[in-house]
Amino acid sequence: MKNKNISFFNAADEANKMEVDSRSFEESLIYNVLFQRKLVLQDAYYINSRYLRSHVLENPFHQFSLFEEASQEGIIIPTIRNKNLSFFENLKELSSDRTYGKNEHNLDFKILENPTYEAFIKNSQKGLDKEGALNTNDITDVEFAKGYKNLVEKFIMGDSIPICDIDNDDSLQIRTRVWQATEEWRNSSIKEAISITNNGGLSRSEIFFAIARNIKSMAQKKGKIFDINKGTHLDYNLKFLEQDSEKYLSLKILWSWLNKCHHKNLAEKLGAYVNFSSYKPDSYYLADTIFIDQPTIEINKPFELDVTLPPIDILRKIEPSKILKVRLGRGEPYFEALLDYSYVQSDINRERLEKALTKYCEEISKLVSRSKRIDTTIKYGRFDLFSQLVSGGSSLTSASMSGNNVQIYCAVIGAICLSIPMIVSKYKAYRRQIKEKPQIQKIELTF
Repeated sequence: MKNKNISFFNAADEANKMEVDSRSFEESLIYNVLFQRKLVLQDAYYINSRYLRSHVLENPFHQFSLFEEASQEGIIIPTIRNKNLSFFENLKELSSDRTYGKNEHNLDFKILENPTYEAFIKNSQKGLDKEGALNTNDITDVEFAKGYKNLVEKFIMGDSIPICDIDNDDSLQIRTRVWQATEEWRNSSIKEAISITNNGGLSRSEIFFAIARNIKSMAQKKGKIFDINKGTHLDYNLKFLEQDSEKYLSLKILWSWLNKCHHKNLAEKLGAYVNFSSYKPDSYYLADTIFIDQPTIEINKPFELDVTLPPIDILRKIEPSKILKVRLGRGEPYFEALLDYSYVQSDINRERLEKALTKYCEEISKLVSRSKRIDTTIKYGRFDLFSQLVSGGSSLTSASMSGNNVQIYCAVIGAICLSIPMIVSKYKAYRRQIKEKPQIQKIELTF
């Protein structure tokens, strides 16, 4: 059974680095801390996420970074494998066990020797002592592997192109192109990975390596040197496909599908919901993940609520302790109302949610002066619907063309999702926009 209080923070997954850049990571983190009750990260992310390392080690603030502040409050928690050891000791044990096999070189075990990073991990223990971690010791590697295999077989393998009720001509066209261009990778490479995983399940890294071996074979025929140890990195594989634009684009999309299944599986096994990270606006190819999260029941259009919020690029400059103060001091009525609405979508609960959310956004807006606040339209509704709306940049095209650099953040609690447009701009351009058009136009998402 899913825990309505926990969302899986997938922006820290290193395999996402082509879909989430450092800026997107930071922006997603801010909204996650403000609008999610609790976030969980897989323990390995703490030693392989370049964005998390940079966030901690290149912290521009005088005090703790936002991730550190939230961790110490128990808002962000990791998974642990041995509940009898501290989190730092768990990571040390993880590094000494060398359980990642061929993927081991992608993990930065030496980061634990960095005094600043070590202090960050040990300070995170304060939050674990308050809230507790998610113990994965009871979930076997075989369970994870079988869950992933089931999703990949269902959505990515086979001869028939998966479709769903909300498909359109564009989504079907791009999926057909990808299906044809990736046939060998989707079937031969994945079958090879299943055989190598050899526990009745499937490992994502084994799929990446299997695809890389296929690309290596093609590269060697052209006299090129291919380092298989870098096979789990999408950007490295793409270097060898630059002369084939169709395969280049198709591998990007296939990689995204494989990541989507991985995050969905991990979240389900942890009893959490998949968190939608803030994807780069140019990652238009992510739009075609709708068939993986297609709704299982008839759903209605989302509700809309006009609120006031600071632009995300201004929020990024605010001292993290001030953001946490608002979250801890003013956020509880919103979290309670959203949780109640996730259980029972009644008119009374919806009215209470809108009132609490409006008030909470007003408190967040007080972090900046009135001239820096901006009107924003938030959409909210069932999770099933929003899984279709935030998976790519194509639905943001009209908003971007209107002169606003817009990304979509989605908060998930239980069966309910909030879709929050993040207005991103350079400060001078932002000031001109305020003078010319004091209210941002309502953002419509297509579905």
